[in-house]
Amino acid sequence: MNVDDAVVRRATLAGWALLAVGWLVLAVTDSTGALAFDPEDLALGLALVVGGAGAVAVAGTEAHARLVAGVLLVVGGIALVLTTVGVAGLPVAPGTLSLVADLTVLAAMLLVLWNRTGDADDAAA
Repeated sequence: MNVDDAVVRRATLAGWALLAVGWLVLAVTDSTGALAFDPEDLALGLALVVGGAGAVAVAGTEAHARLVAGVLLVVGGIALVLTTVGVAGLPVAPGTLSLVADLTVLAAMLLVLWNRTGDADDAAA
């Protein structure tokens, strides 16, 4: 392995980690810096995100993680668009839909980060 390859892989990994942390901060706060959601709802959602992403990371292969990350990005993107547009007649409250959108995108980012970590481990071996 070339030293430059290791630096590039670490920089890529750090970039994805920074993006995931930034998304989490942006997603859970409002314009004043306060929590945008009820703490109980946020804690439950984060537990589901970490548990679900962790289960896929542990039990699945890298291909499974990529597939699930892609599906989560699509679902989160659609929920984000529906939240932004404000479609009437949905069976969920706008706040709940916003939380679902933010957390599904976060889960996808965590799976991509896990895949990148696996790639970095493979390169270091």
